[in-house]
Amino acid sequence: MTSPHVFNVSDYGAVGDGKTVNTKAIQAAVDACARAGGGRVVVPGGTFISGPIFLKSNIEFHLTAGAVLRGDPDMSAYGPVDLKAHGHHINAFQASLITAVQCHNVSVTGRGMLDGNGKVWWDEIDAGRAGPRPVLVYFLDCDRVLLEGVRLRNSPAWTVLPLLCRDVEIRGIEVRNPWKPYHNCDGIDVHSCRNVRISDCLLDTGDDGICLKSIPDWFISACGTNAGEPTMQVDYGQPRVPCENVTIENCTVLRAHSGVAIWAEVIGGLRNVTVTNCVFEGTRTGIQFARYPYPGGYVRDVTISNIVMRRVEIGIQLRSELFLGWHNTVNPGPDPETTPEFHNIRISNITGTQINAACVMLGMEKNFVHDVEFSHIRMEANLGFQVCRAKNIRFDTIHLECQGVPLLLKDCENVELLAFNAKPSTPEIPVIEVARVKDVWIHGCTAVPGTGVFLGEQCEGNDVLMESNRLRYAQQARATVPPGNEWSICSHAYNGSCSFRERGMRNVWLPLPPPVAAFVRSRWTRHQVDGLYTFSRVEAFSRDGAEVTPPTPASPGYGAPYPGGSGPEERRRIYIIESRDTDERLVVFEDGELLRTVSDPDFHAYCEHRTASKETT
Repeated sequence: MTSPHVFNVSDYGAVGDGKTVNTKAIQAAVDACARAGGGRVVVPGGTFISGPIFLKSNIEFHLTAGAVLRGDPDMSAYGPVDLKAHGHHINAFQASLITAVQCHNVSVTGRGMLDGNGKVWWDEIDAGRAGPRPVLVYFLDCDRVLLEGVRLRNSPAWTVLPLLCRDVEIRGIEVRNPWKPYHNCDGIDVHSCRNVRISDCLLDTGDDGICLKSIPDWFISACGTNAGEPTMQVDYGQPRVPCENVTIENCTVLRAHSGVAIWAEVIGGLRNVTVTNCVFEGTRTGIQFARYPYPGGYVRDVTISNIVMRRVEIGIQLRSELFLGWHNTVNPGPDPETTPEFHNIRISNITGTQINAACVMLGMEKNFVHDVEFSHIRMEANLGFQVCRAKNIRFDTIHLECQGVPLLLKDCENVELLAFNAKPSTPEIPVIEVARVKDVWIHGCTAVPGTGVFLGEQCEGNDVLMESNRLRYAQQARATVPPGNEWSICSHAYNGSCSFRERGMRNVWLPLPPPVAAFVRSRWTRHQVDGLYTFSRVEAFSRDGAEVTPPTPASPGYGAPYPGGSGPEERRRIYIIESRDTDERLVVFEDGELLRTVSDPDFHAYCEHRTASKETT
């Protein structure tokens, strides 16, 4: 006998044939459940097409195994969600496939699937007609929220968005979206929520995996007009609502823009965050804290521990001055001199392999990143730790193997290094390099065999105390060195996918192989290298194992086969590298061999030819 508190959508006329639009029938089941005081709304096996469903309090929306709720391809079915909460006029989001507004005791559970049918929206982006898009699951101003077990696919934009919610639990879900970053298909975005637990989730998506934000920001508080058109200006007079008391554990993030991000808009502040026991594979960054340089906000009391990452471009990033780029339409507000603050951050027990840059930390001149501790970190990376404008920093038990300088400190103060052990690629590279630092204490460290200079100073006047170190294998304990040819963070920055889309190419966040990096350094000046802003690994049909088939002598416009090539059977990855400060584009094999250079005017035609001739596989 069916429980009086179980409402099967089929009993209200829903048909799971993959053709019938069931919005009214499913909503009728939800409304009937609400009138009965709450209960469970069940979606049985089958594919049910639907527009936005609005949940209500005390309702569990349950998708059984084999159930698929797929978004209606009619974009006009998704109207805006427009209301006021916590003093904020929320006007930036469309109604989602599953939407809950100002509900309590609301949940989405089961082993079924939510399919956002996102292609109809992505095609608009690809055609240059981007506009407002729905997220897949949207909880707004709700209490006691549960999302458990379901699989989520093809979200038109962000996948899961709790906004201004309390007591949120997200566990055991699986998110899979196409990898294109400009689709902005984040996995989970937690926005100004309190008491949040995210656990045992698998996320494979093209933008951020798990992202924390706080309001007001321009996503939420767009206001003003310019020539009759709305402008993305934040109303900083609205209440600032922090995101706080967040636990993220036992999650795996694949190929995303970041594993876990505290990203961009944290004007309301973010505090009391724990991230533990997670795996990041093939993401652009592992852990990322990055903020616009105004106005205010804070990130504090954050603990990151027990993280494994592989094939990650930047392992750890802490930037309190994120370059604005296309966000420069965000107005600085009434307090442009109020800078964000990053402090009380603990990062420990991190293991990383095939990492491009182990860590980049950059504070603002008027407000350094401060009170950060790194402990028990082991990484294999092309670049080591690059720390600029930071104070009260502690490194304890760090082991690095890297091509570049393992640790670079610039404009830092009160830094302690205990058991910092690293192996540079050559004796010409110092283990630690400093410039304009004071109150640096290096102790308990060991120089490995083959070390040249242990501490290299780029300039005079550095205040560094070295004691109780084991440096017998170092050729020199301390020496003056010329400034290294460092690659700044902009060298590895995300190049807004528009240019790649126009060229018919795809890019993923993978480390640049050391032979390729070495070739670029040898060919270009330091100024050109510092201006490097994109590199991409060409791939046509897959994210892993992308390979390029050499042209045969008959291939138009390319002359002889690749050196040593034997025809279509031989395949090697290639990288395309661009700099702001030269028109020359480098096309380089993964082993550092130059395939060709391309000048800017014919670069577009070159990529079109490679795509048209299907030389990528």
